[in-house]
Amino acid sequence: MARILSICLAAFIILTSCNNHKTDKSEQSDSMNIASQISHDDSRVFQIEHGYIKYESSKGQIREIWFDDFGRLQYEESYRIQKGVKNGSCSYVINGYKYDMHLGSSEIVRSPYKAEPATEYDKLSDEIKQQYEITKIGDESVNGKYCSVISFKKPIPSTVWLYKGIPMKSISSNGVEELTITAILFTEDEINPQMFVLPQGVKIVEY
Repeated sequence: MARILSICLAAFIILTSCNNHKTDKSEQSDSMNIASQISHDDSRVFQIEHGYIKYESSKGQIREIWFDDFGRLQYEESYRIQKGVKNGSCSYVINGYKYDMHLGSSEIVRSPYKAEPATEYDKLSDEIKQQYEITKIGDESVNGKYCSVISFKKPIPSTVWLYKGIPMKSISSNGVEELTITAILFTEDEINPQMFVLPQGVKIVEY
């Protein structure tokens, strides 16, 4: 978020990692299927030009996202602080590609970028909404932001509160336990362009 590095998929990853299970490939495939069938006539990821958002999960995971150009440029960190040391991963979205790496690594993995299903809700076809049981269930204020509340039944049961395409809160369940992710800080300030520059000296690996 990253995401950042989708917030729903990030929730699933956190839940599965907490239970020492690997992400089910069929669920990953379902999520990519949703994203692949979204219309891309408008390449905006968010409806806000630039900003910064910091999330905290009920499992102690921190996710920070800096974005510009309506989300076409992103930098994300997802981590925990253990004994004063930041451990986790980071990602970049640049020119239609996503770059993922572990913090401190010398390699970065590049793959085509697809916007998170939640941020593209209005572009999903009725068929896809029915297939994955995606519905808008209302509107609600979160941290002073008026949000659309979106429900997903598949690939995992989740509810997401969206403000102009920005997830402000999510609640997800893997059938064993529930995870809540909440935006604890959100600004619409301009972002330093250097945030979206890949680190020097890293090896790019194609995915």
